[in-house]
Amino acid sequence: MSLTSPPAPPPVRHGLDKVVASAADAVADVPDGASLAVGGFGLCGNPVALIEALLAQARATCGS
Repeated sequence: MSLTSPPAPPPVRHGLDKVVASAADAVADVPDGASLAVGGFGLCGNPVALIEALLAQARATCGS
């Protein structure tokens, strides 16, 4: 009978790394025609930079 403990398992990583370099990078995978729901309280908490990046992305692909 061994008195030593078994080795500890490797640490568990919870969640995903969701940090991106820019708002444009964050919305790059949103397909044309996607429906999105955004929210906040009044004007506080609205993801303004992401909405602007989506508009810029739509302008860049419009007519192509």
